[in-house]
Amino acid sequence: MPRCASRRTIAPGWSACCATSARPTFALERLKLLDDERIVYRLPKTQRDGTTALTLTPPVL
Repeated sequence: MPRCASRRTIAPGWSACCATSARPTFALERLKLLDDERIVYRLPKTQRDGTTALTLTPPVL
């Protein structure tokens, strides 16, 4: 294992920071194209108000 990847040389929490920053902003499997003007994004968890999805327009996305 290269020295830069050794857990002893990486500051605590740094590897978790790198892992989350490398993930995409949106999970593609949760996106669905309704028509040319609207995209639905299913939320990973139901919100307090019961919302399970967001309807977005391409400029907002």
